Amino acid sequence: KLEDLHYRAPGTSQPLISRIDFGVEPGQTCGVIGPSGSGKTTLCRLIVGALRPSFGHVRLDGDEVWTWASDQLGQYVGYLPQQVELFPGTIAENIARLRDVDSEAVIAAAQLAGIHEMILRLPS
Repeated sequence: KLEDLHYRAPGTSQPLISRIDFGVEPGQTCGVIGPSGSGKTTLCRLIVGALRPSFGHVRLDGDEVWTWASDQLGQYVGYLPQQVELFPGTIAENIARLRDVDSEAVIAAAQLAGIHEMILRLPS
């Protein structure tokens, strides 16, 4: 849940994000769409706890999102940036977020994301 969210980059006076209020219910998804430079990346980084708001709150289950451990948060919040970087490791390890790899769960996640067939076509 975002409550009266504001963000101003350090050293600037103009807010990049101001007065954002909305919530996403469990099981729902939310896409952020807008023109280049409109604050989409900043908003997403605030939602995943990579940035702290200048004012307001980003909460998950009532707690500020930046207080969550990243491995716990990753089970509930996903973020696909414009430029993607993989962690060192296998594709399966990246899908599993570098935790113990459960092959069935990784395949199910890849199928759900629509990338399983693409992965199978990659060279070994």
